[in-house]
Amino acid sequence: HRHRHRHRHKHTHTHTQMAHAYTVPAAGDISKAGDGKSLLEHIVADVKALLAAKNCGPILIRLSWHDAGVFSNGSLKGGCPNAVMRFTDSGEGTFEANAGLTDVAIGLLKPIADKYVTAGVISNADLWALAANVAIEFMGGPHVVTRFGRPDAKD
Repeated sequence: HRHRHRHRHKHTHTHTQMAHAYTVPAAGDISKAGDGKSLLEHIVADVKALLAAKNCGPILIRLSWHDAGVFSNGSLKGGCPNAVMRFTDSGEGTFEANAGLTDVAIGLLKPIADKYVTAGVISNADLWALAANVAIEFMGGPHVVTRFGRPDAKD
């Protein structure tokens, strides 16, 4: 007889292993900070601290989901908006479906963006995707790998 039961094993990871697993670098590694941790590990830690303090996982996931989606006028042209919701004067930033994202979700990530996006470590588009993936796992969901390389929209 074959054994028909499958055993599930819960995997445990150290913080360093988990932070490293979030990335499949597009154009090289995210460099090391002065304390020997990668900047990615610092970003992940900052996102986790935000999630713990503000219980904001669902809106960060919604932000990434809406950033990945594209409104089509039928021409089937274009691609992901790449954090275009940052611009609230027209386009995606004004869409009713994105209500609460431009002020609340982007506002929650602003201190992290100010720290890492402004320094050129990560784009807003990649930060939004990473934050959603960290939130999914933080809230008990599966680990989702983040692939980097999304440039931010210019306007």
